[in-house]
Amino acid sequence: MTYWPKTGSKRRKAFTLVEVLIALMITSVIGGSTVSLLYTYLKNYEQSSEYTTALQRGQMVLSYLEPVALSAGLGFPSSPDLYTHVVNGDPLLSSWGSPLSLADNGRTIRIVYSTVLEAVTADMVDFSPGGTTSVALTGNTDGLNLNYAYGPSDSKWLSFLSTGTPSLTGSSASPLSLSFLGRDPVTSARFDPLLLVRTMEAYVQNDEFCVKDNNGAAQPVVKGVLKIYFEELEGNVLKVSVLTRGDAREGLSSPQEAIPWPDGGNPITADDYRYKLVLSSAVWRVRNL
Repeated sequence: MTYWPKTGSKRRKAFTLVEVLIALMITSVIGGSTVSLLYTYLKNYEQSSEYTTALQRGQMVLSYLEPVALSAGLGFPSSPDLYTHVVNGDPLLSSWGSPLSLADNGRTIRIVYSTVLEAVTADMVDFSPGGTTSVALTGNTDGLNLNYAYGPSDSKWLSFLSTGTPSLTGSSASPLSLSFLGRDPVTSARFDPLLLVRTMEAYVQNDEFCVKDNNGAAQPVVKGVLKIYFEELEGNVLKVSVLTRGDAREGLSSPQEAIPWPDGGNPITADDYRYKLVLSSAVWRVRNL
């Protein structure tokens, strides 16, 4: 019997060192790329989150200011001379000079405005200069609260939409006893809405948007607000610019384009640029001035 020798070699059943090293190298490259991609994603997410935070803060400030600014002068004479006559007896309002005024080089705004209540006059009412008039109200008079009007408890400031001239009252329920402040007699319309006169002073302090209602203590409303700037333009137009920031403070300046801040006397600093910054602005036409 003849035996033929086996000429084939045995199949390898293990990796060589070179193959192991190549596998490790490929794994390292893939792992490094994954970590780099994850870091980039997280960094972009963080920057996007900071931008959104700053943007929302600016929009909150503008949303707070808009209804007040648009109601500036409502219930007051549009004539500067008649307005001065009306507020002559009040030190605060007379010092402000007009229903909408700026102070501190445009960094503070002061507004005299009115909010419309659901209570209305039951009939037409005649108002005489220096006189006291009893006004019966109808509509939603339940829970009528005049405490939020400007002035002390015995001299709250009220007005009516059709008269355009405020009065003072110490009453808290219908009928109201009103002391008319106008220089000329007027007659209100029937079902004329009652207006609650209020004041507001707004500015930025310690990175917070602060508001003083009815000359009370200042209250922080929105944090993360670096600067605010008000401009009175032609045609009774008010422009508001707000610079807000995110929460994260970088060790160096955060990479972003230079922001065209309009207040040359209060420029953006290098420390400000350590945050993610957003410039928000709005333009409103104040119709009651």
